[in-house]
Amino acid sequence: MAKRSHLRNSIPLLILLFIIIVPCAQAGEWEAPVWADTLINPVVFDSIAQVEARALYMKNCSACHGETGHGDGMMARGMQPPPVAFADDPDLPSDPVGELYWKISTGRKPMPSWKKDLTEEQIWMLVSYVKGLAPVIVPPDSLRTPDADSTRK
Repeated sequence: MAKRSHLRNSIPLLILLFIIIVPCAQAGEWEAPVWADTLINPVVFDSIAQVEARALYMKNCSACHGETGHGDGMMARGMQPPPVAFADDPDLPSDPVGELYWKISTGRKPMPSWKKDLTEEQIWMLVSYVKGLAPVIVPPDSLRTPDADSTRK
């Protein structure tokens, strides 16, 4: 009987450890497999695809990632890890499209896997749409005008 009470006393500790460890492990870096970097987006992102992609994003993604991609959707509060803020990620434009495709397809708690609910074409449309939410970084040198340089004398 002593063993049973020892085990019974250990169960709350094990549950507590599980509650702490699992979210911490998920909060780490989310790495796509290396092969994902070789994927190429086959979808032509024309005006029709843009409209469909926006509708897909608003229906499936905006509740967490926000309507404009700032990670501020109505479901985002308290999420661990928090939803990606596409519109605030200066690295997003250079991220491989296959990596984003894999992440949308595969998911990671709390984000669901979308590969059973969306077609490959729809996921690729979302990849293009999300990439378009990224901030446009303008190099400081491109902001200089010839007139501004000539007036510094």
